[in-house]
Amino acid sequence: MIVEDIYELASRIDDVIDLIWATVDRMVIYNIGKPTPEIISMADDLQITADILKKALRELRAKRYGRVQEYCIEINRLENRIDLVYRNALGKLLNEETDLLYIIKWKDIYQILEDASDRSEDVANVLEAIVLKYA
Repeated sequence: MIVEDIYELASRIDDVIDLIWATVDRMVIYNIGKPTPEIISMADDLQITADILKKALRELRAKRYGRVQEYCIEINRLENRIDLVYRNALGKLLNEETDLLYIIKWKDIYQILEDASDRSEDVANVLEAIVLKYA
């Protein structure tokens, strides 16, 4: 791997971390006492995604490119699942809640965590590009 590949990978991973931090930061700023089941589901899937990314990076280092691609497929599947939970959470929020401040806070939090999931998929795309380049 060349420096540009490592930089791109590190940059995309940093984006994910920044968005996860932003989610937690907003929950503190908004004084969120109890998480919703939807945010717990999204966070759990993002944790699984992070674990898979860790495994994919180990496989990349070991040059087991087939395994890296398998992990990338799993990351994409989890991103799709988080998208579905996000859309359902947004629909529930906008159609069932009447407290405007509650809606604004949770819409923001859901969006940031969904963005973190999207950036995780970007990491997987970078991994796939590296695999194609060096396999």
